[in-house]
Amino acid sequence: MNDKCRMEKIFMKKTRIWLILILLIGLCLENNLAFAQTESLNALVYELSQHAAVKRGKVVLSVYEVNSKKQVYQFNEHQFVKPASILKLITTGVALEQLGAMHQIKTILGYSGSIQDGVLKGNLIVKGFGDPTFGSDRFGEEYTLTHIIQQFSMALMNAGITSIDGNILVDASSFDTAVNSPKWLWEDIGNYYGAGAAGFNVLENKYAIEFHTTTTGEKTQILNTYPTIKGVELINEVRVGETGSGDQAYVFGAPFTTRQYIRGTLPPNQKSFTIKAAIPNPALFFAQTLKEQLKTNGIICYGETKAYYAAASCERIGDQLYTHKSPLLKDIAHLTNVKSINLYAECLLKMLAAGCNTTGNVNSGILNLENYFDTKGFSKDDYQIYDGSGLSPINKLTANFFTRNLIELHRSANSEAWMKSLSAIANNVQAKSGYMDGVRSYAGFVKDAQNRLLAFTFAVNDYTCSASEMKKLMKPIILKLSELN
Repeated sequence: MNDKCRMEKIFMKKTRIWLILILLIGLCLENNLAFAQTESLNALVYELSQHAAVKRGKVVLSVYEVNSKKQVYQFNEHQFVKPASILKLITTGVALEQLGAMHQIKTILGYSGSIQDGVLKGNLIVKGFGDPTFGSDRFGEEYTLTHIIQQFSMALMNAGITSIDGNILVDASSFDTAVNSPKWLWEDIGNYYGAGAAGFNVLENKYAIEFHTTTTGEKTQILNTYPTIKGVELINEVRVGETGSGDQAYVFGAPFTTRQYIRGTLPPNQKSFTIKAAIPNPALFFAQTLKEQLKTNGIICYGETKAYYAAASCERIGDQLYTHKSPLLKDIAHLTNVKSINLYAECLLKMLAAGCNTTGNVNSGILNLENYFDTKGFSKDDYQIYDGSGLSPINKLTANFFTRNLIELHRSANSEAWMKSLSAIANNVQAKSGYMDGVRSYAGFVKDAQNRLLAFTFAVNDYTCSASEMKKLMKPIILKLSELN
């Protein structure tokens, strides 16, 4: 071997050594940076857990890398916490996977009996299948109550019906009579956010009550309700609160009852202050409304208006006149999460039960979820779920369970529609928030410094500060997730 070849080999060997050293140094720097970022995150989480408003409560955080399913960070991830509204992510995700993003919910208009010389010798029947958007103004003109009733009127006219000799019946029996979860608080049930999920819903089962208030300590005055709910007596026990006290008024009343009590306080010196309550009998309200509007359109019903929530009680449709279809399920799921609408989530849960050839009910819907969790390998020891919206204060689950569910739903067939239901809450962060007394939660996805997609669940339970203050305390930790390496 000549000297030239020997020198070339020595040079190549040294070059390889230097390259290996550079690579090792780079790896060390990267690992040190990743360690530093993790330690920085850990310091923030620990600081939050020791905060005066939290130290008697609980902080949990679970972070996984989506593609590899590897854990990136955890803090108390196996401890139970109340999820609040982030639970809607699971309900909507499973509904999209099982029912399909393009699924639409039907409401059928038909009749029994026969049509003779323009007279319906029988009953006009509306059959609902749990559409929570029926009559809502969130999806455009074609889904509003005014438009739907116009379509119903036209269907009757096209069939030659000028009067109805029988009754107007609304059939809500596709779901069971237990419209609310039995695990909800009495304080919530009479209010709009605690409206029951029935086999027939209208105007999101809510109405507005307008008040006038004067000075602190005085009685308030009810000015009006929008719309008017016939047959419901409002007992007003609301007083005027202190300046800055805000809306502290709650409506108390069970489903199907005719009396609702309003208690609490409202801010002083308000010429008009509105709160929202639950319609106690949405099917009957729609039957009454439909009768009035048909009369305005020249179609008179000589019978009564009735609502049925039990399948054995209601008369079946003989001939169909018109079928109203809801918005696409992907659009319903989007608003369920973006606007955190409890009614929508509860209806989707009951539809999961109805999809198993049983009447829509909470227990069967939850059983469907449990079967889904079982197929994904999740342990029943990691969750106790009692509704689809997160409104129940006794729901509990682990952050680890929830984050791993996010990964599975991200890989589902309808992941794209589901992901669009998340909100951009910070840089590179798409998530849903949850809130109830003493509970703040966030769950979703974040792109980190390496452009990895991370799934996370972050919750604080039993804190003693205000909800807005807790939001401020949690935000730096969520932002730190995007800096991980």
